[in-house]
Amino acid sequence: MIVTDDSFSEQDSRCYEAKMKEIILIEHRPFSFADFREFEIGGEKYQMNDGTFRNNISKLRKTGEVELAFRSRPASYTIPTKKSARL
Repeated sequence: MIVTDDSFSEQDSRCYEAKMKEIILIEHRPFSFADFREFEIGGEKYQMNDGTFRNNISKLRKTGEVELAFRSRPASYTIPTKKSARL
């Protein structure tokens, strides 16, 4: 499934949130667009294009749910309660 802004459902939102937390809390690193190009949760495959990722990250940054960890190519993000060391 390719997620666009129009089809970004509550279930999709929970899946992406779970993926973000998995990366930050289990893998102990910030996440970037590369982590969301294609991934699997619960046996279901997900994909996200870069524009949709940017739009969703922008919304999450405005609400304070995520913050910029550091700028690189690609930029990396984390949740405010968890700072990650730059790799």
